[in-house]
Amino acid sequence: MGASMAVYYLRGQEITALHSAVLIGMGRGDAWRGSIEALAEVRVPLLDLYGGEDLDIVLSSVEDRAMAGSRSVSYHQLRVDGANHFFQGHEAELLRA
Repeated sequence: MGASMAVYYLRGQEITALHSAVLIGMGRGDAWRGSIEALAEVRVPLLDLYGGEDLDIVLSSVEDRAMAGSRSVSYHQLRVDGANHFFQGHEAELLRA
């Protein structure tokens, strides 16, 4: 839910104190139905990070997030193989990313 709320806040904003954002485990409709489409409106570089064993709501929206993100200022999507939604046992990979 935090990733969607961050996108809700960031969409269309000119925020000078923020240089980039990391969205972890963002899914479709988990907090706000328009969150994926709003990725295109975010004006800071985004890293969309998710686990290869993440929740279905996250995995089923990977392509839609990539498509919307490609219309933003700067968007990169990264999958951590074997990680679940909470990155249990993959904390070091999460931090490296």
